[in-house]
Amino acid sequence: MKPNISVEQKSGVYILQVDYDGYVWKEDPKMPPYIQLKIEGSTVKFFLKDACTQKLSPYKTGFGEGYQIRYQDFLHNNKTVHVTILTRIWADFEHGDIHFDCIPLKEPALLFEEMLWPAPFVFDNPKASAYTIIPMMQGTLIPNNWQDPVVAVDPVRYYERAAYMPWWGQIDEDQGYQVIVETPWDAGYSLQHPAHGPTRIANVWHGSLGRITYNRKLIMKFSSKVNYVDLCKQYRSYMEVRGMVKTLKQKIQDNGKLEQLIGMPIIHTGIYNRIEPVSDFYDKEYPEKNDCYTPFATRKDQLMSLQERGVQSAYVHVDGWGKMGYDNMHPDVFPPCQKAGGYQGMKELVDGAKEMGYLMAIHDQYRDYYVTAESYDENQNVILPSGEVPRETMWAGGEQTLLCTILAPYYIRRNYQKFEDNDIHLDGVYLDVFSVVELDECAHPEHPMTRKECMEKRVESFEYLKQKNMVMSSEELVDWSVPHIDLCHHAPYPLTPGIDAGDARGIPVPLFNLVYHDCVVIPWSQGKGDWGIPVGDWGFLHGLLNGGLAYLPIEPTDQEIDRALITGELHKNIGTAQMVSHEFIDGNYRNQRTIFSNGTMVEVDFDSDTYTIS
Repeated sequence: MKPNISVEQKSGVYILQVDYDGYVWKEDPKMPPYIQLKIEGSTVKFFLKDACTQKLSPYKTGFGEGYQIRYQDFLHNNKTVHVTILTRIWADFEHGDIHFDCIPLKEPALLFEEMLWPAPFVFDNPKASAYTIIPMMQGTLIPNNWQDPVVAVDPVRYYERAAYMPWWGQIDEDQGYQVIVETPWDAGYSLQHPAHGPTRIANVWHGSLGRITYNRKLIMKFSSKVNYVDLCKQYRSYMEVRGMVKTLKQKIQDNGKLEQLIGMPIIHTGIYNRIEPVSDFYDKEYPEKNDCYTPFATRKDQLMSLQERGVQSAYVHVDGWGKMGYDNMHPDVFPPCQKAGGYQGMKELVDGAKEMGYLMAIHDQYRDYYVTAESYDENQNVILPSGEVPRETMWAGGEQTLLCTILAPYYIRRNYQKFEDNDIHLDGVYLDVFSVVELDECAHPEHPMTRKECMEKRVESFEYLKQKNMVMSSEELVDWSVPHIDLCHHAPYPLTPGIDAGDARGIPVPLFNLVYHDCVVIPWSQGKGDWGIPVGDWGFLHGLLNGGLAYLPIEPTDQEIDRALITGELHKNIGTAQMVSHEFIDGNYRNQRTIFSNGTMVEVDFDSDTYTIS
């Protein structure tokens, strides 16, 4: 079945209407599309309906047909702002997908900030059977009558915490649509859900170095008898057709270490922590806490003790191994911390872990650019289109800017040669923030960079290290990074008032795992109310439900070991399997079930803190 589309003009606003299987989706005239420009230093919003010239005409090709609307010029303070934008809405003949193209025909440089288009659909059914799903972090479901207000994680961009994947959808009873953004690098969405609803969600295009620059594209897929699991699988198919799905089984063929990773608990530990006085983390009350270290040899002894307690294998991630410790002096972090043992101490830890059957990995960083770095050069900073150089002093190393990602691969190649020169052979590496923090753009005339080019350079960095037979990891998971990394730091749920602690934003649902569970390894915190775990929920249960791995302290309790081993045994069974289903048992949001492609079923009850695996 294919949708019928029509466009009508009402009060100057062109309104799209989509009729699919007898259900009519209609754009909300109360939220008309707009374009936002920077004019003489001020932000000015123009509604497209106020363009000096508007022209609607049919659009037809050999592969589809629909409509196109040309918007030309706007008035501001009795002056004409010369902008011409062509928008197209057309359905393809093959699948009936509706395509939306936003094409800049004429635009001034450095003026474009954002554009909301197309408009949101009217979505007013007051029943819980009408809901919006957004891959906000792991995923959230917002019933249209949800009692609490829901806002997106800021900044509201695709490929960040606001949307690990560049899609979202709405379902009314069993009629639904899914938006898939095909050019997501410079885009996000607008979300409105007041207490008790209803919900409005719309796509927003952002400027690329101050311009629209290229054809911005998204598609809508309409369906009957559909739910959020179906939309996840529909997106999976979309990505498979485009060659953007690489499973763990495929990755294991390239690197056998990944087969060892399946079922392993994840241990995060550190060596040296030194905090500059200007850092937000500097402890003025107890200054002795701002400079402390643990020798490499001590960490080796702790791992040996852990193995004696029954943890036969683990993936060990080491922070703060560099000369001045965690989050200090990047990218110039060599030699390894001298008072902790230097090159020799680090080599003995890595070699000792390997002998025990553990995988040894390190934390590394090529975005935060510290002014204390020996090779710091302000000419290598990211410069925003406004001319501003982003700066902050939050992290341990104090004052920093951002290193332009165009340059990052050069520093990575330099640094990992130092490991080889000193006979240190790591099993894995974690490139901090590359897989979730916003894609940067740079206006420096010597190394200009779009967000898409930033993404490509991050991919180049991942792939260079993967060629060295390393398990590749980064912070959180966004869609573009999945083919290139094997393990992430975490991928939990969005919380409110802050993402670190609080209640869930809407109802947590594992949208990301429904798409990518068999493609990447995701560890979960084991406590109650941990980072990304809603208040009152047990992280151990979320880890089981999602088929992930467990975090384990380097000096754990017996209970923590037991739970990590339970999680690990489950992961050995389903770590490379697809998550094929998720549901609320008897409609109870606190009682959930997931099913995996090998038939394994996990049920959890967050009220009674119980689970079953069958």
